[in-house]
Amino acid sequence: MLFEDEKNIIDFMNEKNYKSFHLLNDCNHVIQEHCFTDQDFYKVYKNFGKECDILKCNYFMRNNRDRDKDMNKQNNQIFIHSNSDTIHIYKFLDEIHSYFFHSIDAGFKFAQNELDGFQI
Repeated sequence: MLFEDEKNIIDFMNEKNYKSFHLLNDCNHVIQEHCFTDQDFYKVYKNFGKECDILKCNYFMRNNRDRDKDMNKQNNQIFIHSNSDTIHIYKFLDEIHSYFFHSIDAGFKFAQNELDGFQI
């Protein structure tokens, strides 16, 4: 399923000639330079300013779908209006969203109140 905000992101990327490798480089830069520690990650996380309910998040569910099923059928259902050139961008956007919005909810990162109890 393609979501309206994804279409807007792809349109923006096309208008600005912002290729998928730019997105990958920018994402890696943010993770490596600005999310080195859990405290740094939490600061970036809070800068998004928008909460996303992991239980209702289509991006997280799509990113964490059962990949053991028939991949061709699954890709056609998930990215029905997409061509093969943009499917990898949608998948990467799902990964970015899941990492930045749901790492704490999924237990991969500590929330700030959990970090406050640690002496590092």
